[in-house]
Amino acid sequence: MALPQESDAAREDNAVSDALVQFRQGELTFAEYLETRIELAVEHLRGRMSGDHLEIVRDVLRESLASDPVLEKDAAWLARRTPSDSLER
Repeated sequence: MALPQESDAAREDNAVSDALVQFRQGELTFAEYLETRIELAVEHLRGRMSGDHLEIVRDVLRESLASDPVLEKDAAWLARRTPSDSLER
């Protein structure tokens, strides 16, 4: 019997979780964490649009994230937390 394949959403959740753990542990800067999230967000668009259009989408996402005051506040909060904190909920 074949094992079920991991869904795209599950793989993305795992990648996001891995990136968040790396950010919390200081292995990624906040900018690197955001770039990881942006790349995950546009992954499904690769091969469906030109590289120029894909870069425009990335730029729009970067601008949106850079101007989000809630994200800035959350980033400071996330940076203070440790990976074990999220397990204690």
